Amino acid sequence: MLRALSRLAEDGLVTRNKGHGWTFLETLDSVSTLKGSYDFRLTMEPSIFLLDTFMPDAAALERARLQHANLVSHPEIASIEGVQLFEADAAFHEMLATFSGNIFFLQAIQQQNRLRRLLEFSSYTNRRRIREWCKEHLAIIDAVRRGDLLAASACMREHLRHACAAAPAGLDGAFRPIRKRAALSGASGFS
Repeated sequence: MLRALSRLAEDGLVTRNKGHGWTFLETLDSVSTLKGSYDFRLTMEPSIFLLDTFMPDAAALERARLQHANLVSHPEIASIEGVQLFEADAAFHEMLATFSGNIFFLQAIQQQNRLRRLLEFSSYTNRRRIREWCKEHLAIIDAVRRGDLLAASACMREHLRHACAAAPAGLDGAFRPIRKRAALSGASGFS
């Protein structure tokens, strides 16, 4: 149990209470928090390309390009495990944040990825959307490789808008909250 709680703490989902117990932290557990996450990402991620400190790594871009091209061409993309698809998606966004040269952007993207991890595996069954987001990632990679950072920023904005529209459970009211700031066990939680 402690190992599971420690892993949840690493993922930013729970925190240890003073003394005894654990508390669930805010997460993407409602339509409004999911929309808030995408609003935050739409504000932040496209701006990464416009920073004076943005410095792409050509080798990392090429690796990401090859990975995404392979995903797009995979005949049964929906059969690829959700964990593998999520990791490819998360690594792409973290790679770009790393290029920003600003640790705060990278930490923010890593936190968003930890929050998304719980919700997004179920969305990787839509083969059409998986191919679309891979192609969107490829367009961003190609823009960065050409040095067209304004286009990369615009492509990222569109990519995130599409992702928001296709978000797990959509933003259509079908999402069921897990729980908000609830202690694991009564007032004091687990010991």
